[in-house]
Parts: sequence; structure tokens; C-alpha cells
Amino acid sequence: MSEDNKYHILIMNDQPGIDTELRNILSACKEENPTGFTTEFDSADSCEAGLKFIAKSLEHQTPYLLVFFNIHSAPEQISVTTITKIAEAGPKLQIVICAQPGQQSEAVAKRFGQEERFYIVKVPLVAEDVCNLVKLLIKKWVLSETVNNLWSLRTVRGPEKDKIKLKEIAGSVINACGDGIMIFEAERPKHAIVYVNPAFEKMTGYTSEEILGKNCLFLQGEDRDQPEISNIHLALEKKSEGRATLRNYRKGGVMYWAEIHVSPITDEADNVSYFVGMVYDVTSHKTVTEKLSYQATHDTLTGLPNRGLLIDRIHQSLIFAKRYGMMLAILFFDLDYFKTINDTVGHTAGDAILQTVAGRLNECIRETDTVARLGGDEFVVVLNSLLKEEDYLQPIQRILTSLAQPVYFEGRKLSFTSSAGVSLYPKNGQDAHVLLKNADTALYRAKELGRNNFQMYRAGMKPLTKEGQQALKNDLQHALLEEEFVLHYQPVVDIKTKKMIGIEVLPRWLHPNHGLIPPNMFIPLAEESGLMIPIGEWILKTACTQNKAWQNGGLSPITMSINLSKFQFLQKDFLGSVVQILKDTKLPPKFLEFELTEAAVKDDAKSVLPMLLALREVGIELILDKFGADFSDPEYLMQFPIQKIKIDQSFISNLPSKSEDVALVKSVIAAAHNMKIRVLAMGVETQEQVDCLQEFGVDEVQGYYFSRPITSQGCTQILLEGQSLPLLKEKY
Repeated sequence: MSEDNKYHILIMNDQPGIDTELRNILSACKEENPTGFTTEFDSADSCEAGLKFIAKSLEHQTPYLLVFFNIHSAPEQISVTTITKIAEAGPKLQIVICAQPGQQSEAVAKRFGQEERFYIVKVPLVAEDVCNLVKLLIKKWVLSETVNNLWSLRTVRGPEKDKIKLKEIAGSVINACGDGIMIFEAERPKHAIVYVNPAFEKMTGYTSEEILGKNCLFLQGEDRDQPEISNIHLALEKKSEGRATLRNYRKGGVMYWAEIHVSPITDEADNVSYFVGMVYDVTSHKTVTEKLSYQATHDTLTGLPNRGLLIDRIHQSLIFAKRYGMMLAILFFDLDYFKTINDTVGHTAGDAILQTVAGRLNECIRETDTVARLGGDEFVVVLNSLLKEEDYLQPIQRILTSLAQPVYFEGRKLSFTSSAGVSLYPKNGQDAHVLLKNADTALYRAKELGRNNFQMYRAGMKPLTKEGQQALKNDLQHALLEEEFVLHYQPVVDIKTKKMIGIEVLPRWLHPNHGLIPPNMFIPLAEESGLMIPIGEWILKTACTQNKAWQNGGLSPITMSINLSKFQFLQKDFLGSVVQILKDTKLPPKFLEFELTEAAVKDDAKSVLPMLLALREVGIELILDKFGADFSDPEYLMQFPIQKIKIDQSFISNLPSKSEDVALVKSVIAAAHNMKIRVLAMGVETQEQVDCLQEFGVDEVQGYYFSRPITSQGCTQILLEGQSLPLLKEKY
């Protein structure tokens, strides 16, 4: 350390601009620091140039305090090699790695981030963080130099080896030192303290009279389960130098972080009678480095793990999964048309949405799972310890439902959906990068197939080209002729008897190349292609035929509900088509229900109302689907001939823990019952939700707790048994 407080800094950089930025930051840092310091910079754009600078500085005894290493365009292996060589050339160098966003920099940061003299800061640089870090590193340098100077006096020569001599040394050298110093006996096991300087007293809050005679580790109190305490014990046992960073406690119990250096004091015969300990309060240093470490591994906006930490978490999860023979699911999400939201309402609103999404994702998973943000509107969820391949289905449906709920920002209602891709270990990959890549591929397939859905990765899956998307639409035209559609059914259960009293009809497209495609993927394509009307007619006719077949077989009659597209009930001959199908299949109208969404009813009330009244005249019951997803005014229902409402899953999933949802569900049930409207709760997944809904007086329930969507054969079996619907015991 030079007398004029000049500190030498080397910048390893292959990107122009960082040098100037650092000079400006450190100039501001100097102005804020009353003691002041000056810095002298050298810049190197290659490993060879950096090594020459270091060799020259050592030759002239003006060693560098620290190196700023900016990772930009150099490949990962070259960066690692350069940093390693620079670190070896300057053993005392403190090295700050400026990590650009990206997989390469995160890998380098992970390689060095856990080592003691390496520090990670994110680019773009935050002036306050860089300034605080440099101040702390300068103080650490000063501490190191002070310790070295003190240790040069550690050998006591001559016949006087008692405490008086030690106090004389202390009085002349260390009494005025600004950092804590103690001298204690080498005799085991007590290692009694015989001297502390005023700075030590000030740091700990104890007077010398309260400290002398105590064991040198008394400041750890009962907190002895600290890994680095063993470093001090080993140094005392071997009578050698040692250091540790420990949690110490001031008088009164306040914890602080202390960096402790101990070194033996020997006499003429090289016998160790005493140790000198230098104690430095590094609480602020810990705070800054922990903050920098957190920033290096977490997303700044949402606080979620970033790509680097995500990769590490997946590696750890894979080790566990391989060891115990379990599965692992990678769910890759992004928000549909998020750029449009940013462009129309601004990035502040976009940031609020991203923060809300992060919170919702965390609410939908277990503590043992991981949520990460990769950047933009891309998020990844890691589901650990899965026993069966289908165990990812329930959480991903829960997430997609949660993310579809609107976000309110400054009085504005912002609605959006999301798409997801899924890959599974070991089925779709054996390492983190392959699993992420395959989940990303599946995500793009989901977006190509209409968005607001998820896709499981399959071998050979590639993102569809525009030609591929058009080919899928063309395939849809042949799907009816080739009989590629099938119907699944999800039971509706009476809340009191737990028996199946109805079913919801759920169409599926069994594509010869793409597998089973859910309705939220192909219905938008059908609407765009003008095919919704013939497909809707097929669904209605097939479902009515099946229901009548159950009745003809002597099974208990049940109602079946069919989701209507807006394109269907606005067609001129829709009513006539429905009546004709009921006539052809001989199914009484009272066993048929149509479901419409709130948005469809609200947005085109004048056109919808006459058709709804006509359907009621025929005897078909009408259900308002996903009540609460868009607006929640039961009084609005009075103008429509609705017999049943389905409370949206987003309000059911938080029962009974979320008081707002409890109040809303109770009020909706009460208001609906006052208007003689039945209430069905959808998305029921737990016994607690069942108990809560039964207490509130809901009429019907539907969800995975009772049954997933099943085939016609599954429905037949339930009707044959005539028992209360069995509850699913396997829970995610």
C-alpha cells in the first residue's frame, strides 16, 4: 500500500466502454469517501498483455489491488483459462468478474463464484454496488497489510517473555490500530486472552476487564456449529497460522460477521507461548458480497433463480432422481402476445405482470420444486420427485389456469394467457441442457397450435414452419372424414351423495402424427378455418347418441354438458340443427346442457339472448361457464335464462386458505340460489375444498379429486357400479 493511498487496478476487457465506466464510478466513489483514495488503471485485451502488466507491477513493487475481468465475447473455456492464469500470477489479487447476461457468463461465474477472492457483479454495472465493493476490497487490502506488519513482530526475542513484554509491544504497535487485535495464551485448552486493543473493545462492546482471561472463542457464545471454527482449532493445535469468517456476538447479543486471522508468537527457542489475533468486522462486506452473489444467480425483476442457478438446480434434481429412480418434469412457459401488452400499456405494466406471474408460479408448486425466469416472458418450472409420467398434468393445468387470471394495474384489467412445453427425465433427456431444449421445442409447438395450451415433447418434434401450420389446418379438414375425433368425459358429482349425476363432454383430436390434441388447441384452428360448425355438429350428435345408448342399456340417466363456440350458436340454423339431432338420437332435451363463457354472453348480449331463450323453450338447460373469470356480478345473470353457473377454478384452488376467495364463493352461491340457479364448483382437487364447498351449500362439483376426463368405457363402468364416485388417492 503506497503512502498516498494509490491503488492499482487492472482491467481485463475485450469490450470498449467498461474502462471509462469504471473510471467514472470510482471517481464518484472517491468523492463520497471522506478519506479519499486514488486509482491507477491499466487495461489489457488479452491474457498475455495482462500477465505482462502483473509481472511489471511486481517488479516495481506496485502490485495491483484487484482485477476487473469483463466477460463479453470470449468463449467460456478461454475465459476460464485467462482468469485462472491471472489469478495464479497475482496470488493476492482480488478478482471481480463482470458477468454479461447469458449462459456463457453464468457458467464462468458459477466456476469462480464460490472461491474466496472472486466476486461477481452483473453487467450493466450498478455504480453503488461496484463502489461499495471496491471500498470493501481496499479495506480488506489494508487489513491484510496491517496483519502482515503485525506478524513481523510476532517473534519475541530475549529473556523477557511475559505479559508485560507483550503489552509493551501492543502499546507501541497495535494499541492505535483501527482494527481489533487480541493476544492470547497458546496453552491448551483455555487459550486465555491476555490483551485486547481499544478497537477490539469498541467492536465487541466489552471492556478489557470483562474479556481478559476468557477463551479466545468466547464471542461465538453457543453458536459453535460453524464450519470455519475448525480452521481456528486446527491452527491452535498445530501452532500455525489460520483464518476464519465467523458469526460473533457483541455484548447484548447482536450478531456480526468477523474475519479472524491468528498467528503464533515464538520465542528464541521457537516455542509458541502466545497467539496474536486480528479481528475485522466484515458485516458490511458480507452484506455486499451476498447481494452481489444473489444478483449473479437471481433475476433482478422477479427475484427468481436465473438460468445459471436453474441449470445447477436441475443438475441436483437429476442426481436425486437417478439415485432414487424417480422422474423429473421441465415445464417451459411463456406469455402469449406479451409484446403487445408492453407496446400498448407500457413496460411498467409489463414488469408488474412478470412479477405477478412469478408469484403465481411459486404459489402453484411445492417447496421442493423450482421456478426460474430465463429473461423476457420466459419461465421454467422444475417438478421434482415424480413417481408417474402423468404426475405433471395436475400442476401444469393449475399453473395455466392461474396465469390466465387477469392482472389489475393502475385500475386497468390486463388479461393474457400462456403456453407451455414439457419434457420429462428420463424419457426426453438425461441432462439439463437437453431437457430444457426439448421443453422449449414443445413450447413452440404449443404456440403454433393455437397458444393457451401445453405440449409434451416427442422424439423428432420440431417447430412447425408456416407451411406446417397450414398443413395442420388442412389436416383438420380431413379429420371428420377420417374419424380422427374422439370424446372424453369428465364426471360431475353431487356434493352430498358423491355420485356422478352428469358429465362434461371434452372432444379430442387423435392426429396420426401429432398424437392426442386437446380442444383448446384445435378449436381456434377450426374457428379460423370455418370448420367449427360441422365439428360442433359431430360432437353434439356423437355425445347425444352415447347418452341415449347408456339409457337404452338400463343405466341411470345423466345429463351431459357441451361447450358451445360463439360461431355455433350465432349461425342461423343452429336451433334447427340441435332439434334435429335430438330427434334423430331420441335423447330427451332435459338431458342436454350447453355451456357458454361469461365473455361470450357479455360481449354480444343482444345476439345471444334470443338464441338462449329459444334453447330454453326446447328444454335444454344452459350453464354459464368459468363464472368470475371476467366479471362477477350475479345480478347480471337475471337477464339471461341460466339454470347453472360454474365457479371458475381460480377461486376454488385457494379455498379455504384465501379469505377473499372464501367470501366471493359464499356470496356467489347465496346470490345464485336466491335466483333459483344451481352452482357447480370446477377444479376441485382436495378434501378440504370439498368440505368447504359443502359447508357453503354448493350443489355440484367437478375436478381431479373425483376423476380426470375418462373414456366412454370408463363412464359406463361408473354407471354400472352405481356407487359413490371413488376419490383419487394419489395426489401431487
